[in-house]
Amino acid sequence: MDEEVLTLCPPDQELFLKAMKEAATEEKTGSMDTRFNIHTENETPKYLWFRTYYKSIADHNGRITRIIGRSFNIDEDKNLQEEVRRDPLTKLLNKLEIQRETDAFLEGAEDGTHVLFLIDIDNFKGVNDNFGHTFGDTVIVDVANIIKSFFRKQ
Repeated sequence: MDEEVLTLCPPDQELFLKAMKEAATEEKTGSMDTRFNIHTENETPKYLWFRTYYKSIADHNGRITRIIGRSFNIDEDKNLQEEVRRDPLTKLLNKLEIQRETDAFLEGAEDGTHVLFLIDIDNFKGVNDNFGHTFGDTVIVDVANIIKSFFRKQ
């Protein structure tokens, strides 16, 4: 494997290699978002998002002779996109993103039984009214952390 490919975040390596293999066999123009490690070999990896645009170049016989490309740092954009997807207090996906994720899951899922949990904090209005919104926010964050810890165990 090329040294450059090894600087990619491991889950992105297959995507990158697949795209380059396709571009090496047929004239193709494309783009992909991947994470590259920007730290040196002896440091803990630090990955930033880059968008790479690429194009296959063929000779007069139609054989691919090279692939040219350029990568742009899109890390800030990716971080902003992720921030918009999440509730600022709990960092859980917001209602719109849960709906999108659920729809995408159901479109790709086999027929069968699936479960979606809706969680309600009973009498929460009383918590806010009696103890204040700051305390209420703490309760919401604590419940969110319990939910997150459950999924980390899976």
